[in-house]
Amino acid sequence: MALSRPHQLIALFAASSAHLTDKFKRQRVWGPRSVFIALLLLTQAGRRSCYRSLLKSFAEDTAALLKWRRAPSLASLSRARRSLTVDTCRQLVRQLVDRLSAMTTKRHEHPSGRRIVAIDGTWLITPRTKETLRTLDRPRAGAWLRSHYPQARVVMAVDVMRRVPLEWVLLPKKTGERAGAEV
Repeated sequence: MALSRPHQLIALFAASSAHLTDKFKRQRVWGPRSVFIALLLLTQAGRRSCYRSLLKSFAEDTAALLKWRRAPSLASLSRARRSLTVDTCRQLVRQLVDRLSAMTTKRHEHPSGRRIVAIDGTWLITPRTKETLRTLDRPRAGAWLRSHYPQARVVMAVDVMRRVPLEWVLLPKKTGERAGAEV
């Protein structure tokens, strides 16, 4: 019986990041790898999911791969997401991209062997926290009206032939794509 597509993604990612530790400072069920896998499944294109349905299928599919002894509670994923740092996400994405790049066929490579990279920026409304208020802009709509949530620009470099992200950076909204590409 063939594995479902989400389960194949979990198995691929678990294999490519098996050398990483999968525990935060406190020994709980969730760790950086498992939270990242849950976020990939929660935000996959063309499919919307809530925590309850995600955790039910996630615990069934990944208990053996992640060596879990018990299923996590509903609130635990929300708490664990706060412990996942940007640097850890960046490292995990790079490892996954390296693994996927090595698996791609020759037809997904440019004949010259060069990588064709596209740079694109998108606008993002971020949660209102002390850190985002300090580092990101809150645009004005007139002299007295200001946006409640800080806003940012995400600039991403994508390998066009292989269709995998290479790098991304989060910047204040006033920053343009060109400046983001130079960072």
